[in-house]
Amino acid sequence: MSAGPGESHAGCGTDFIAAMTGAGVERPVAEELERRIRIVEEDEAGDEARQPLSGRELGVYVLVTVVICGLSALAVIL
Repeated sequence: MSAGPGESHAGCGTDFIAAMTGAGVERPVAEELERRIRIVEEDEAGDEARQPLSGRELGVYVLVTVVICGLSALAVIL
């Protein structure tokens, strides 16, 4: 039911609606949710901020997190 990065939900509309109605959601609500998901998906399709982190960015993130945790532990010890 869920499309991966860069994939569209275009072919999943009826599957999504069937899954939602099968879970107890009323059909008009499921159709509206599916419509809104498509709108957001189209708006964010080319947004650079929605792309996965590169290896370098992920490494910097982990390094900064470890440094902050180390400083926090040092502050607790002192």
